[in-house]
Amino acid sequence: MASLLEQYAQSSQAAGPRSVPARAASVVQPIFTKQKVNFQPTSPITHLVVANHQLVVALANKTLLRIDLMQPDQPHEVDLSKETAGCRVQQLYLDPSGHHLLVAAAPRDGDLTGAQLLYLPGRAVRARQVGQLRGQLITAVGWSHTLATAATTGPLLAGNSQGVVTELELTADERRFSRLEVYNKQVLELTPPASVTGLEYHRVPDSDRYLAMVATAGRLYQYTGTVPAHDARPLLTPLFAVQERFLEIPSSLSFSRLAFFYPRTGAPPERFAWLTEPGVLVGRVDTDGTDGLVTDTHLLAHDTNGAGAAGAGAGGQQRHAPRALALTEFHVLLLQPARVRATCVLDQRHVFEDLASEAHGPLLTICRDPIHGTLWSAAERAVYKYKVVDETRDVWQVFVSKGQYDLARQHCQSNPAVVDRITAHQAEDCFDKGEFARSAELFANTQCRLEEVALKFMGKEEYGPLRQFLMMASRGQAELRLSSLPASDGVRAALLVIWCLELFLTQLDRLEEEEEQSRRKLRKEMMQFLTSQRALDHVRQARSTMYDLMSRHGDWADHVRQARSTMYDLMSRHGDWAAVTELAELLGDWETVVRHHLKNGHVTKALETLRRHPDPQLLCELVPQLVRAEPTLTIDLVVAQGRKLKPALLMPRLILADTSEEQGQQILRYLEFCVNTLESTDNVAHNYLVTLYTRYRPDKLMAYLHGQGSDRHCVHYTPGHVLRQCFVRQPRAAVHVLTVVGRYQEAVELALRHDVALAKQVANLPEDDDTLKKRLWLLIAKHTIQCDQDVQRTMQFLAECRLLRIEDVLPFFPDFVTIDDFKEAICDSLQSYNEHIGELRTDMEEAARATELLRTEIEHFREGYVTVQASDTCQICRHQLLTRPLYVFPCGHKFHQDCLADEVTPLLSQEQRDRVAELEHKLTTLPEDDLGSAAAGGVTQVSPRVTVREELDELVAAECLYCGDYLIRVLDEPLLNDFPER
Repeated sequence: MASLLEQYAQSSQAAGPRSVPARAASVVQPIFTKQKVNFQPTSPITHLVVANHQLVVALANKTLLRIDLMQPDQPHEVDLSKETAGCRVQQLYLDPSGHHLLVAAAPRDGDLTGAQLLYLPGRAVRARQVGQLRGQLITAVGWSHTLATAATTGPLLAGNSQGVVTELELTADERRFSRLEVYNKQVLELTPPASVTGLEYHRVPDSDRYLAMVATAGRLYQYTGTVPAHDARPLLTPLFAVQERFLEIPSSLSFSRLAFFYPRTGAPPERFAWLTEPGVLVGRVDTDGTDGLVTDTHLLAHDTNGAGAAGAGAGGQQRHAPRALALTEFHVLLLQPARVRATCVLDQRHVFEDLASEAHGPLLTICRDPIHGTLWSAAERAVYKYKVVDETRDVWQVFVSKGQYDLARQHCQSNPAVVDRITAHQAEDCFDKGEFARSAELFANTQCRLEEVALKFMGKEEYGPLRQFLMMASRGQAELRLSSLPASDGVRAALLVIWCLELFLTQLDRLEEEEEQSRRKLRKEMMQFLTSQRALDHVRQARSTMYDLMSRHGDWADHVRQARSTMYDLMSRHGDWAAVTELAELLGDWETVVRHHLKNGHVTKALETLRRHPDPQLLCELVPQLVRAEPTLTIDLVVAQGRKLKPALLMPRLILADTSEEQGQQILRYLEFCVNTLESTDNVAHNYLVTLYTRYRPDKLMAYLHGQGSDRHCVHYTPGHVLRQCFVRQPRAAVHVLTVVGRYQEAVELALRHDVALAKQVANLPEDDDTLKKRLWLLIAKHTIQCDQDVQRTMQFLAECRLLRIEDVLPFFPDFVTIDDFKEAICDSLQSYNEHIGELRTDMEEAARATELLRTEIEHFREGYVTVQASDTCQICRHQLLTRPLYVFPCGHKFHQDCLADEVTPLLSQEQRDRVAELEHKLTTLPEDDLGSAAAGGVTQVSPRVTVREELDELVAAECLYCGDYLIRVLDEPLLNDFPER
């Protein structure tokens, strides 16, 4: 487990940008740091392997120690002395999962017939012999990285000292009579025969392709092929049936070593290292390649001079080739008996060297955990672990020195300071090569001083790349150069903007001049015409580029806005009026654009601009001018704005624009939109709508007024305004408004001038005021009699209103009228009076009888009584009734006072319950006294206690609990009203 200081260092390195000054190199933590493991072997160590936190150590006394690094204090020990009698442990092979271990044993006398291969799965206490490989010295094993499980190894390859490769599968089932080998088949025999020193195979993810690499002392064989059936056994026979490819490096050694670096668990290796006599061949594994598996190979030659710091005992051994190696992402670690050296595979630079301690014996092996990436080495008396810290810290410098800038950025850990240095190097490189446009693009993404870069391009007279650098036109993906300027440096920013624009305009002028010259000189020839056309294309392209830059870089546009007037003036002096308009569009100066279009008479373009870029304030200001020119399109635009435009602000300007019927009709359309869609309640809009209805669409006026309703407090128009507009030209509307404001008499009088039927409708409106209604009908009757003097029509008129009688209208007739015409009406009126008098007489008689009956019942009730027996009980508590004050009801039910009060009180209202509680409290405070006391004059005065008791009785004993209305009122209440919630 890492210490707190190590965790802090790692978090600090990952959190922020890391500066890389040369003077800090001496204090940077080394990439590789050796740590001695607290392990004291009981016998010298001979071999060590590690995988997936499983460490296996072989001792000289033929003991295997299997250590789980997550629980290092519980090692598992296996004794191999019985299984390897007469043999020595030749090599250990541990699969990547750490579950399966193979032990190759070689006879001490050199007779290979006694060689054997032992298998130990997991925590097995006994090794089992792989019988079919007896007599073969296994020198390399290639494990399955995807098919192995805890119970089986999956297909594995075993190479022997004779160049034969066998595919087999082993099972961890240790039950009696269980078979160890699932199958066993030879799949490859090298020609010429040579001991296999390295073996690896993988399946390419998401495909049927497999790859394998087989190493000998002098050759590295490569196999790629398709295995159509993944569940077939043996699996890899088709892979080795293809023609072999190999790399050959002459070697006099009898051994070599093969190591791989895996980017992630289960994936094919990304890089390989092959240890040979001349050096270490390093390269990449190309899983998609068709001409071979290895690419980008180069040889790291062995250093024959030694480290210069070893002891005398180790000096002679340093001249020998390394015994083992381990490969990380960018370094290869070589182990010699006296030292371990780490070399960068990119530039062959030695970054680490560790000398062995004579006290622990010579170094034996070094290996890397393929799953977790930890490095381990072993000497005869010690085990070491190598900590890797920030392996990629200097890799970017190597790629920069090779000109591989994209790779340098990939391995700089997204450090902004380092990315800036890489980009600056690349920009300088492109500048030196004459790639000025690319150089400008790169410089613009660095923190290099603007003045220095500008002077570079000005020295070469490369004004196009200079403009590109200033404008930061990196295909729209980089940040603006000007955005790096402080907000307070507005003058400098404005000057740079003007400089950029001047460069653009100068180029445009030059192209246009060249185009004009080509027109004058080569007008008659086709080629000159094409040249002229090409020049025009260049002009359009340059202008388009300028507009594109300005539109893509918002920060640049901010600086242009600050110097807007200067920009417009500069473009005007160059005569590029179109550029002024387009610059205003890019800056969002839509007022300038719209006013420019209106000035030139392009009302449609102005409206289109306002449609694409709404500006409610500007539109409101220009509405009079726009409506006069294009009323329909303008109102369409105004309607499209919806609630963004406030009708109250727009009304005065619409009134100014209302100069013709076409304009008025369109304004009317907008007002209808406000009222019907926006549901505007602004009385100005409603008043103006009534005015336009009166003027242009009187057929819609009454529908609008009826839609507003007849409540004067709910209508949104001003009644006085509507009356002024409609009194003469729209009398029906005026009558309606008069009824809304409650002036019914004036409404009837106005209606009688035009339509008697309308007057009758108005007279029927006051439903709750018969007096007013009768007065209105009398007005109508008077008007009708005076105008027509037709008695028959008057009689019909009386039938329409039930409130009028013949005696009400007789005064309106002339003095000389024949009464015969009224005879029937007078008789009907008299008959009605007689019937009404009879009804009143009958009602009086019924009231007298009811009064007499009520008086009799009262007298009978005063004489009534109820007998209470000594054995009677309370209907509530069932105790003797006469033991406490009581209530007796005519129905026969009897209750104690307190019992009845307890039952009735919850059924009373809250106000009554409060009063009952107050009265009971008063009873407890008032003194016990007689019912009354004699006052002056012989008059008996009722005591306060009696008064309180009477009021309490009226509340509690007003009716019987069982026979009264109490129980009826509680029928719909729940039985468990106060039941607690769970």
